[in-house]
Amino acid sequence: MLDRIWGRIERAESKLRNRFGNSIETPWQRLLSHVHFQLMDHGFLRILWTNFYKFAPDAYRSNQPSPNRIKKYKKRGIRTVINLRGTPIQSHYLLENEACENLGINLINCSMWARSLTPSHFIIELLDVFDRIERPFVVHCKSGADRASLAAAFYLIYVHGFSVKETRDQFSLKYLHLKFSRTGVLDFLMDTYERDGEAKGIKLREWILNFYDADALTKEFLANRL
Repeated sequence: MLDRIWGRIERAESKLRNRFGNSIETPWQRLLSHVHFQLMDHGFLRILWTNFYKFAPDAYRSNQPSPNRIKKYKKRGIRTVINLRGTPIQSHYLLENEACENLGINLINCSMWARSLTPSHFIIELLDVFDRIERPFVVHCKSGADRASLAAAFYLIYVHGFSVKETRDQFSLKYLHLKFSRTGVLDFLMDTYERDGEAKGIKLREWILNFYDADALTKEFLANRL
């Protein structure tokens, strides 16, 4: 029931969201994009609530930063921002990309899912980013609750050799991650890797490349929920 209601809200918002906020070329378009960012992307909720936390040495996680917050990142010495929301021509990406370019911060764009599992090639791209990234860095999604949790956990496992158990606290109510909702599919992914990969001595990258099936696991998760 909750998923159906949320789905209807998202579809209605999507129709309105795509009507404006897709350009910053003129002063009027820039103004509309700032309005779009605050209202349609819920930026007003993130003015004080940043969901900004350190999860490893020189590694931070957060929700979608505004241009002003990116300026604060620069002052903190942040060298790279990893955006997990892809590159849609919408206000949040346009304003973030511009701010990073102006401040000399490296913006790396990746695509990850929150309510279904991300295809393997996108996860491998993220792991490749971890291999070459300039630190300190911030990784973010929209709310910092779900995709950022998964990326932080993957970073700890892939770069620092953590076990799945040691990354469980990344999927916490502290970050507003709700395991009982559709985003619980991310917890299901970690459970599956812990059982079918880690327990058998299979490293994360190898498991994603050779054993992970995003569609099949998403369907299994949804079937188990029903």
